[in-house]
Amino acid sequence: MTRPADSDKLRDQLRPWALATLAAGGYGFGRYYASYSTLDEDDEPDKAISNEDISWSGSTVLIPVEQSLGT
Repeated sequence: MTRPADSDKLRDQLRPWALATLAAGGYGFGRYYASYSTLDEDDEPDKAISNEDISWSGSTVLIPVEQSLGT
């Protein structure tokens, strides 16, 4: 069973972990999805704890135009 403090720690560390994995793994241009969840009795994903959608250039995160323009 995941305790609330553990869930908070996992949630906070998901994006840094995903970015480090993309940077180290030679992943090309694309949109990637990372997720933490609990597992059901069959070890299948059950309840989401956290998830991230990351647009990746092959070497860094792509920033949406709206954010880069400050809007």
